[in-house]
Amino acid sequence: MIENLNLTTAYDIQNLSDTKPKIAIIGAGLTGLMTAHLLEQAFVSQNRALNIVIFEKSAGVGRLATRYKNPEDNRDQQWQFDFGAQFFTAKSQSFQDYLQPWLAQGVIEHWLAQTATINTTTAPSEIQITGQWDSDQPRYTGSPKMTSFGRHLAAVLKHTEIHYKTRVAPLEQSEQTIEHTQSNNKTSLVDIEGNDLGVFDW
Repeated sequence: MIENLNLTTAYDIQNLSDTKPKIAIIGAGLTGLMTAHLLEQAFVSQNRALNIVIFEKSAGVGRLATRYKNPEDNRDQQWQFDFGAQFFTAKSQSFQDYLQPWLAQGVIEHWLAQTATINTTTAPSEIQITGQWDSDQPRYTGSPKMTSFGRHLAAVLKHTEIHYKTRVAPLEQSEQTIEHTQSNNKTSLVDIEGNDLGVFDW
C-alpha cells in the first residue's frame, strides 16, 4: 500500500535519478490508470524517475462499455448508455482520501442511488421504491459519464505512455520472455502477432 499520497500533478523532475525502471501495465481501465498514477506519485516523492507503458486493446481509456446513438427524429441529439460498471466503490480510507481531489473537481460524484422493484403481477406493472444507498460505503460514478474519470487520469500522467489498439500476448515462462541476470529479472512482451513490445523491469 502506498501511504501519504501526494496528489500534486505538476511534478519537478529536473533532479530525478538517471536510472528509470521500465514498468508495463496491461489495460487502460480505471485500475491500470490509477496504478500508473500512484506509481508516478510514489516515485516522484522519492526523487526517482520511472518509465511506465500502458498497453490498451481498444482505442480509448476507461471504456467501461458505453454506447452512443443518435435518435432518428433529432440528428443533433445523442443518447448515451453506460451498460458496463454502473459505479465503483472505495472501502479503505486511503482510497477515499485519494479520490477526494477528484470529487472536489467534479470529475467523479457520489452515487446515492435509489433501489426499486418492479411488480409485474399488476396491470400495468408498478415500480416500488425500496430504499436508497447511503454514504457508509461510498459509491462513485464518473461525471458527466463513466469514462470521464479515466480520461482525466490519463491526462495528468507525466511519465506514462499509452499504446492503444495493442493486444499483449500471454506470458510464457521461457528464455524468450524472461531474461535472468544475477541482480534482477526482466520480462519481454510481444503482441498477439508476435511483434516486440519491449523489455520491462516490472
